Amino acid sequence: LLGLFVRHGLRAENPMLPMRLFRGRAFLGINAASLLMFLGMFGSIFLLSQFLQNGLGHSPTEAGLRMLPWTGMPILVAPLAGYLSDRFGGRPVVVTGLALQAVGLALFALIIEPGVSYPAQLPALIIGGVGMALYFAPAASLVLSSVRPGEQ
Repeated sequence: LLGLFVRHGLRAENPMLPMRLFRGRAFLGINAASLLMFLGMFGSIFLLSQFLQNGLGHSPTEAGLRMLPWTGMPILVAPLAGYLSDRFGGRPVVVTGLALQAVGLALFALIIEPGVSYPAQLPALIIGGVGMALYFAPAASLVLSSVRPGEQ
């Protein structure tokens, strides 16, 4: 499907996503980082949900509630991410977000085992959630700023 989408984008008179945008280093870089971020994040959320249900015996609702420190953190941290992005620029905030998300995932890799306690999971959940929150808004802003106004 991706190949067909790219082929259509290269040949269409008015493509939904002009492939020429990917010639820009900034556009390509932030989109590649987003792809990796979302693959890791959503894959991990899915696997953690399965572990909490099948490995630790929690119901789907309990598993979802236990993941809230990770998935709900953007609600709390998003205003700070916007402020930091305005103050220091989007790139350092995005890099910090990616680094924190990586630290959170690494902590999960170190602690996840049958019978792991919820308090032992909390640091990974919180650090990963802060990283996710610091990534979202500045990344979207960087994508938009990497193309000319007429192409947005």
